[in-house]
Amino acid sequence: MRGYIDHCHLVLSNDNQLLFLQPVMKTLSSVPLKDYYVPTETNLILFYKGAFTEKTIAELNLGIKKLLGGETYLNKRVYSIFIELAQNISYYSAEKNLIHGQNESAGVGTITIKEYPTYYTVFAANLVRIVDAFKITSKCNTINSLSREDLRGYKRRLRNQPSSSGSNGNIGLIQVALLANTKINYEIKPVDSEFSFFSIEVYISKNLSEEE
Repeated sequence: MRGYIDHCHLVLSNDNQLLFLQPVMKTLSSVPLKDYYVPTETNLILFYKGAFTEKTIAELNLGIKKLLGGETYLNKRVYSIFIELAQNISYYSAEKNLIHGQNESAGVGTITIKEYPTYYTVFAANLVRIVDAFKITSKCNTINSLSREDLRGYKRRLRNQPSSSGSNGNIGLIQVALLANTKINYEIKPVDSEFSFFSIEVYISKNLSEEE
């Protein structure tokens, strides 16, 4: 069975899970995302690889809400973490797709969401430039070193900085750590002399209370 959501193909897999796929468009980068993989696990809720435009993010988020069902506080955390990581790819991926009919581009990457008996995982990956990989490592290590209360204070301080300071990416990752109430698992693997492959995986426990 196959349906359509504008330029994204909405596919039902054999176990009735949804896979969102997008045809490859002309990219501005000559470096392929060759470390991407197509997961086959039966616990897969969503797999998407392509450009993360605002419209695509909204459509994927709607699909996730339909799959998880209901506006519970746990589901809202999964939605919110997905949006933060999707926007991170859209803004900061080193590989860009031109948006049809617009003089704009959107970052290319991949996101998967999986469900296990006691937790969810949200995995995101994209290309970054080598020079930015060091900054990302520093950001993630700082976030992982802070307590929950310190993270909140760090987030408030960054929000008071001018947007030109480049702190917005930090805030998104801080929000992910706060929503999941756990450390960020990340990996940066060199691709060549110019690019690295950045991946991040977030675990969301089903036992989290609404106050956490």
